[in-house]
Amino acid sequence: MSYNKEVKNNLQVNTEYFENVIACNALTNAYYASLVIEHLKPDNFKQPGNKLVVGIVKDFYLKRKSVPTITEIKTYLKKEEDVKLIKETLTNYKQIDLNGNLEDLIQNTETFFKEKTVYNTVLKIVDDFTNDRADYGKFLQMFETACNIKLVSDIGLDLYGEYQKVIDDLSSSTEVIPTGWGFIDSKIGGGLYKKGKALYLFLGPTNVGKSIFLGNIAANVANSLPEGETAVLISLEMSEMMYARRLSSHISKIPVKELHDQTAALEIYFKDVVEEKKRRLIVKEFPPKSITVGGIKAYLEMLIKNGIKPGIIIIDYLGLVKSSSGDNSYEQGKAVAEDLRAMSYFFECPIVSAIQTNREGMENPSLDTVSESLGVAMTADVIWSLQQEEGDQELGIIKVGGIKNRIGPKHGATAMRLDYATLSLSEEKDYIGLANNSSKDGDEMSNLERKLENITK
Repeated sequence: MSYNKEVKNNLQVNTEYFENVIACNALTNAYYASLVIEHLKPDNFKQPGNKLVVGIVKDFYLKRKSVPTITEIKTYLKKEEDVKLIKETLTNYKQIDLNGNLEDLIQNTETFFKEKTVYNTVLKIVDDFTNDRADYGKFLQMFETACNIKLVSDIGLDLYGEYQKVIDDLSSSTEVIPTGWGFIDSKIGGGLYKKGKALYLFLGPTNVGKSIFLGNIAANVANSLPEGETAVLISLEMSEMMYARRLSSHISKIPVKELHDQTAALEIYFKDVVEEKKRRLIVKEFPPKSITVGGIKAYLEMLIKNGIKPGIIIIDYLGLVKSSSGDNSYEQGKAVAEDLRAMSYFFECPIVSAIQTNREGMENPSLDTVSESLGVAMTADVIWSLQQEEGDQELGIIKVGGIKNRIGPKHGATAMRLDYATLSLSEEKDYIGLANNSSKDGDEMSNLERKLENITK
């Protein structure tokens, strides 16, 4: 009997049969076992023989990274009834066709585990309610875990068999989204990878201007995205209207303090921009530590259903996203970073966020001064440090240094000019022109290169 037709037509009602398929394939196919290993739990199987098989497979695979032979299986059988049960179960497996389409098998397996996990979650919730152990946050995490189960069916790139794909890729230009800042773009291949698969972070101490950087990127990218794509800024620190005021000041160049008295001018500006080009920038606020990456994903999927396609996702900031797993800050931070990076694959667009330094990183931010979790730094593709030395704030200078870069050179630093009136960032070359008007500023800029060297040491 072939599992393909049987399972695809009857998976919803014939789960008892399909659990045989899963257990049999896990026992005989090491690659398949590697995909399903974390889901080989007794609660996901009803038949005693399958429970015994998957228990053996899981224990053996976690130790040896391979599936057990018959001889190795026998070492697990301590009771006579287990020997009898294994023989009966393996006899039943003989009628299963193991030569079916692997992609269909993986897709059906994914559906099976989702349904089983949802079912077991419902039972757990009922039991907790009955025994006065209701934890709504935990319930949400359990459902998110169930709905986000994903197995891999793509075998990957056959380097020798598909070398032409490599040649074609090298011959084509990688699509990027410019940040609006030439120095940063030059270090990451021209801009943020348009198709995602990358997590970009700004690392800095409190009040150095991380949110300002994120807001500027949101505005800059919204201006360069093609029609039909939207910049989405998710704030876990400021309200939507607070961010809107900052962004309005930045793009219109009307000082924040004067917006209230220049609403007419601001309205004219927005009307002109809308007529010139259909730009979209959505700001969505969530309370800090109130939403997981799964919740953010659900929100973005809602946007897509409403015809809004994210072209970039900016999150202010990573440390305020609630973790759905992990027993300590290291594991929780790493889990959030990994989930955000995975989300860039799912939505095929870059994700940009920020992280805090600890006390040791106040003066010299580095990878080992990440306050949330060193696991965050290990996961990110690109990390830029933000730093201000004594006197820099008065001069409107923020120093930016590359401290991690999987896409290009990690070293290099620059200074950016921050106009506090409009919260607008511009590059060093623009600042040099302004600095020439002041001997004090000129002295500062004459020593700038030497100071910048300290950032990346």
